[in-house]
Amino acid sequence: MKILLLSPLPPPSGGIATWTVRYEQYCREHQIPVSIVNNALVGARKEKKSLKRNLWDEVRRAAGIIGGLIRQIHKEKPDIIHLNSSCSRFGVFRDCICALIGRMHSIPVVLQCHCNIQDQVRSKLAESAFRVMASVSKSVLVLNRFSAEYARRFAGERVIIVPNFADENDIYERKGVADEIRQIVFVGHVRREKGAIEMFEAAAQFPEIRFVLAGPVQKDMEELPHGSNVELLGPQPHETVLQLLREADVFLFPSHTEGFANALLEAMAAGLPIIATDVGANAEMIENEGGIIIPVKDANAIFEAIQAFKGAPDYRLGMSNWNTKKVRTAYLLSTVMGKIMDIYEEVTT
Repeated sequence: MKILLLSPLPPPSGGIATWTVRYEQYCREHQIPVSIVNNALVGARKEKKSLKRNLWDEVRRAAGIIGGLIRQIHKEKPDIIHLNSSCSRFGVFRDCICALIGRMHSIPVVLQCHCNIQDQVRSKLAESAFRVMASVSKSVLVLNRFSAEYARRFAGERVIIVPNFADENDIYERKGVADEIRQIVFVGHVRREKGAIEMFEAAAQFPEIRFVLAGPVQKDMEELPHGSNVELLGPQPHETVLQLLREADVFLFPSHTEGFANALLEAMAAGLPIIATDVGANAEMIENEGGIIIPVKDANAIFEAIQAFKGAPDYRLGMSNWNTKKVRTAYLLSTVMGKIMDIYEEVTT
């Protein structure tokens, strides 16, 4: 089977780009032919000079992706097209065109939405584009139950929940845990939408605990007052992040919106008990066994969850063991890729 994958490649790393690298690695190791049309950012956003979308950059990006897709179809003659989409404001229209091009060439399209769809598809026009994209795809892969409910309005039983995958090398088996909580870690963008304000407020209640936040810090968050026990590390290499997770006692993830969080997955692999909001796949991932699910924008709920963990090492150790076991059984690369390959077989038969 020859696969044509539309997906971003690094730089920058992280998110779907890291997913692409691991997907390609699996295909190479299993001698599965795959060619890639890189749909990564271009212009100022790629170079991190601006977070704002530039219309000219988006048009140039769309033209390059659509042209690359058509060239690869004629050159490689793929048996299937796997289209990764974040369903973003402009991207949903570009990806809709790509799905239609696949349909016009009679090539089965598998659409994978790497987002919480309803948080991205906000206008009637965007919803119409998503409806067309979903209707021409043989299968629609989503990350969580919220996205599944949304996508089934347009694709019915062709919607399948498929998680992101973990690297087995990231799994850290804990032999024990500290009696007391000394360090709580968050990994991700330190901004309002990720729950930064709630983390600052909760940290003020526990001056004896270090709150370590690793990831890019939005300027307005940097300027907010926060206690001396809050450390804003900024972006860190993956190896440093893994070490922080292994040294921590609890992983805190109060995000306001998610699809399937790789940061949470890595924390589970590191054997950390979790405090996370009920967004995206968070609750599906830890199943009330690997941590405590809390409401969005609720600093008091964070306080209460930390209190429940304090002085309860056996409670936390049970969650630690459950999380590493869940990663091994449900989220390793071989498991998830096996499911994707089964989907390919089904839609091409």
